[in-house]
Amino acid sequence: TSRVAIVELATGVTNWVDQSSNANNATQTTDANAPLFVDNAINGKPAVRFAGSPQELIVAHSGSLAITDPDIASFAVVKFNPGARRYIWGKNVGEQLIAFGLESGGRNDRVRLRRIGTFGIMDTDVVIRTNQYLVLGFQQAGAEVSFYRSDQVFATHVNDDVVFDTGLELKVGNGAGFMVGDIAELLIYGAALSEADRLAVTSYLEEKYGIT
Repeated sequence: TSRVAIVELATGVTNWVDQSSNANNATQTTDANAPLFVDNAINGKPAVRFAGSPQELIVAHSGSLAITDPDIASFAVVKFNPGARRYIWGKNVGEQLIAFGLESGGRNDRVRLRRIGTFGIMDTDVVIRTNQYLVLGFQQAGAEVSFYRSDQVFATHVNDDVVFDTGLELKVGNGAGFMVGDIAELLIYGAALSEADRLAVTSYLEEKYGIT
């Protein structure tokens, strides 16, 4: 489990500290590629603001971030600006092992999960509004993939043949495209969550950031 929460600053965010015990810190060694810290962005809480390429934060590969099982869950407090591809996070070299974000164009700002397997691209039919903060997430439990806005599931897919991690770094603010917008908090779990745990996560994020 990884919770990314607190930042240290240079001219931009160069170190986003993992608040779990796994020390999966997200870093950027080039100031020009660092996203910005925005204080009091939402309900008195800060956020990290990404302005597209080449802004991203890198988390080095570790055993606690290795994707070695189909089951996974991730939730984030995000605000998307208008754009084409805006991805919250991903692991990829060439093809996307996994990438979670938003795509527009003909898809009209719909949530997308890219995961190599039987169904490499999983889209939703729910339009996501830009320029507002929301709790957005997904999880895969066995072959079933579910998408969530706050505590409500809004799409499901079946993906029963996934490719596992071979030591890839994790990118925050990049996946199958660079993020344009804000990420206030990001949680990644190396397992699917029970309903009770999932509701606890979404309630925590809603209450902390004043999202209704």
